[in-house]
Amino acid sequence: MAVILTDRPIEKVREEVIDQLIMNYSHEAISLEAFERRLEIATQTQDHQVLMQQVEDLTLSVDESYTESKKQSFNARVTPKEMLEIEEITTILSTNERAGVWDVPKEIKCKSILGSCTIDLTRANFTHPTVRIKLMSLLSDDRIYVPDNINVVIRTSNYLGNISTKLDGKTDPSAPTVIIEGTCILASTVVKVKRTVKQRFMEFAEQLKEMLN
Repeated sequence: MAVILTDRPIEKVREEVIDQLIMNYSHEAISLEAFERRLEIATQTQDHQVLMQQVEDLTLSVDESYTESKKQSFNARVTPKEMLEIEEITTILSTNERAGVWDVPKEIKCKSILGSCTIDLTRANFTHPTVRIKLMSLLSDDRIYVPDNINVVIRTSNYLGNISTKLDGKTDPSAPTVIIEGTCILASTVVKVKRTVKQRFMEFAEQLKEMLN
């Protein structure tokens, strides 16, 4: 006999509902407006019944092809590549941003003095299972954006400075690990996930729809 709905873990039910929403949207069974509305509810509600209401009129179910596409899109992978193992970023009285699609080396040395440095790993390709970002921040305002499917360890020393972390704390032994260490003096450093969960699902749904049509 099947377990009654309200006794099932809410996050498991949420995952199944979101998968079915993406599956139906990517096959053009529902409009973009309906998908966005239902996805917003599915990512926010804590009610099992409300979750199931978002897919009760949808007929398409998740198949093996969808599962494989999701696995490739959501699981962070390490792609070994021959490249310089250390990259240095120096920002003095200026701004510097490393973002977009780029290959992340084994170590990044970031020196920021009276400036602003941004390291965005959201769309980056990891070439090593462990990446170290070594900070030297003095009177600066720095940002480090990380994907939500990697591990992050922070080991910094702060002197009249501040480092702010906005992460969910989840770990995945198979995912790459970014270790942030160094010194912040009279500086502000923020480490956060750039994309919301909803934005990530939206991007995957659009990618899947484009691939199918």
